Amino acid sequence: SSLKNRQTGGLRTPAALSRAPADRRPRTDLGMNEDDGFDPDEGQGEGEGEGDEDPMAEDRSSAHFRDVILFVIDARVDMLKHKFGDVPFAFVALEAATNCMAERVVAAPADLISVMLVGTKECENEFGFASIAVLCKLAEPSAATIRKLKNRIEEVKLGLEEPNFAEFGGSIDGAIDVSNAMHCAQLMLASESKAKGATKRIFWLTCSDHAGDPGKEVAVIKANDMLSQQVYIYPFFFQPVGGEKLNLSSFWQDVIAKNRPTLSSSGLDNDPDAPTFELPICDEEDANKVQAMLRRSSARRIVKKRAVLLLPDGHKLGLCFRSLVMKKPTPGSVTLERATNLQITTTTRQICQQTAHLLTEHSVGYLFNAGGHDKGEATVMLEPGEKPKLKEGYGEEGLRVISIRPKQVLKPYHNLHSASFATGCNDDVIGSTTAVRALVEAMAKKEVIMIVGWVFKTNKPSLIALSPQLEVRGSDGRVSLPLGFNAWKLPFADDIRDVSIPPVGSAPSPEALDAARELVAKLSTNYDPKPSPVAKQYWAALEAAALFDDFNPEGLVDETLPNKKLFAAAETELERFKLAIFGENYVEPVDGKRKAAGSGGAAKKQKTALPTTIEEWTELAKAGGLEGLTMDALKTYCGEQGLSKSGKKAELVQKILEHLGV
Repeated sequence: SSLKNRQTGGLRTPAALSRAPADRRPRTDLGMNEDDGFDPDEGQGEGEGEGDEDPMAEDRSSAHFRDVILFVIDARVDMLKHKFGDVPFAFVALEAATNCMAERVVAAPADLISVMLVGTKECENEFGFASIAVLCKLAEPSAATIRKLKNRIEEVKLGLEEPNFAEFGGSIDGAIDVSNAMHCAQLMLASESKAKGATKRIFWLTCSDHAGDPGKEVAVIKANDMLSQQVYIYPFFFQPVGGEKLNLSSFWQDVIAKNRPTLSSSGLDNDPDAPTFELPICDEEDANKVQAMLRRSSARRIVKKRAVLLLPDGHKLGLCFRSLVMKKPTPGSVTLERATNLQITTTTRQICQQTAHLLTEHSVGYLFNAGGHDKGEATVMLEPGEKPKLKEGYGEEGLRVISIRPKQVLKPYHNLHSASFATGCNDDVIGSTTAVRALVEAMAKKEVIMIVGWVFKTNKPSLIALSPQLEVRGSDGRVSLPLGFNAWKLPFADDIRDVSIPPVGSAPSPEALDAARELVAKLSTNYDPKPSPVAKQYWAALEAAALFDDFNPEGLVDETLPNKKLFAAAETELERFKLAIFGENYVEPVDGKRKAAGSGGAAKKQKTALPTTIEEWTELAKAGGLEGLTMDALKTYCGEQGLSKSGKKAELVQKILEHLGV
């Protein structure tokens, strides 16, 4: 009586017990306690897998929880004098930083972002560096900060505000010491406790090559010092329209060279996450290009898991799996007391149904169906502490190559979950990135995929398909598709249902096929997906609420409505199609119901005549005609004869039959 009968169904043998729900207690690698026993409440929530931990899910012990970005914007006179259209370079850079904050509020609210101005007359920083003002402190992006910056940028665009930084005394016109700004940025990142262990990047936006600025030697040393702390600098340059071409080889090339790891010392060969030596210059009068460049550079790659792939010959390769789709967890509900609005703390206890004794987790076992959903199949009981022992039959944790198969065997319906992307990782096995590149190129040439088994913690083994993907570069030389493996979590054989498709009716006539082809050709248009009007209105209202703006739903246009002009142009083809499919007696549907052919309306069901005497009621009951009467007629009879009028129609009919003795 103290056991819970849990039906899992469709289990495989000999791994029939592998469907045991994963232990949801905190792991020891997070500095918390772990118990080998079962949690009585585990696996009771919604979601697939009955509590199983997906090996393709994000590994929180190795994921980059935070992304720390520091925008360093040159605020000198030149950045205000030169413009893209009517917007100065400094405010184009400020808008790019603001857009990055707005994106992170939804995608990664735990990231830290700061904006620092270099070249102001007054200093506004906690370390006392001259000509440096911190516009936004290093913190999670907030709606208030984004709204403040956006309002200021819009006022500059509309000409309502002078494009300057008067709150910091204005801008200087002359050289600045870049090493001081780098030192201040380094101290900001080091002093923030939340930034420890996170990816730290500095985006430096300027229209000067700093060729004549002092302190180059110190800046080079400081850049190398940042490298030891894994702080990378990404400069972006605005080319002044009609001005002298920027010379980046005299200053920035040497600085960035000291801020990048060498391949021989770090093993970052072919690593897509390795910082590049690129020095991008925006030389077009297009502010959107700056936005795209920054968005591409600030995109975060979330590491889900790192695993070692064991090859058949005994060699090992390190792989790093990255998520292609960021899963946004649904926040849990909070129960509040209605009177005080305080949170209510709830506890759950299990009581034996027969003895009414309180059950502890050590007195609760679990029954698992080991033979499907049919009654009478074998069940297995797992005692507390037995689930971790199931891992002994799975082998060592990690990836193991099972077979190499032609890529044609991989079907779209085999992808059960959102795919991940795997690249070589040198953290576990040095030289893996080079070996993975060679393996991907060889598999792509032979058009094959790799089937691997993944054993992860105490869960059931999973089958993963690694499909090679070659590197693709755009016309500008940038990588549009990286090199690596698309990782698909595969189903087992008995997970795939054998769906029987009923046979279709008679084949359509050649005239009907020709009419259908003409109609499709006439209605063909370019694929242009339109956003859902409900989703558009929801996100517009959410954005307005977050930024304290006015929401105007009248400005939203429903772009999903049918194209009346397109259907009007195909009226002839549509009529021919109707004639070929439905014939000459086809009648247009009215209110979702098609009228009967040759009649003025839909066919109606003939109602039974209402009897007036007991004899007529008796004859109608013997003929089985009571079902044809309405509920009102049946209730009227019951009321006249003193019978109860409650119940469904079948119950009323039965009462009348018993009353009439039929």
